[in-house]
Amino acid sequence: ALAAVIHLSNGAGRIYKAFDSLSSYDAAQAVCDNNYGTTLATVIDRADLFWLYYAMDSAGIDSSDVHGTQMFIGLNDRDNEGVFRWIDETSCPFTGTNIDGIYTCLPPSQSDCAVNDNGDCSSFASYLPQWNSGEPSNSNNEDYGIIAFGSSYTDVSLNDGHGGSGDSRFFACNYPLNPLLANDKEYLQNIFKNEEDYQLFLNGNDELSIVGFNNKNDLVNNYQSYII
Repeated sequence: ALAAVIHLSNGAGRIYKAFDSLSSYDAAQAVCDNNYGTTLATVIDRADLFWLYYAMDSAGIDSSDVHGTQMFIGLNDRDNEGVFRWIDETSCPFTGTNIDGIYTCLPPSQSDCAVNDNGDCSSFASYLPQWNSGEPSNSNNEDYGIIAFGSSYTDVSLNDGHGGSGDSRFFACNYPLNPLLANDKEYLQNIFKNEEDYQLFLNGNDELSIVGFNNKNDLVNNYQSYII
């Protein structure tokens, strides 16, 4: 049987499972490890943001919660203060520092660019995701990356926060990608919100409705599809 094999355009193969239960950072990481053998979400580009937004929406996370759509991700500087790294050791797209000398891993806001930071911060002006202005702040020893969305996958904010039980947040895990086979119904249904979206995808329907995109053509801008 024909199967469409989907590869992320960045080659990383990242999709996500979001959880609408509030958790400490360590407990959230334990869920990812124990259930999927993965880490909290690694999110380094727009394609990743799309799938994380989709996972968030599928989990029923919205702005009505006391913490809004804030989710823990796998970016932190707990082990080396001032040096943010991904738990799964994914390379950082930005290798310089912000004005406070922090190695931010994801680009800082343009207002926080350092002079001669060796990371050419100005070239990341339109890069997503990037830190909010003034973040990471390390206020009272904040070590953990927290991401939140507004009305679309490009309406995104990033700050650092505390990760203890008194500062719980929603969270998302990296979800294993095999790569994704379109004839693997059980696997796909963990990604698509409902049977209708799944069937539309299989049928190549251009009216496929996915949160954050207008149509399937927008989807394939982030993906490469191959028929085997």
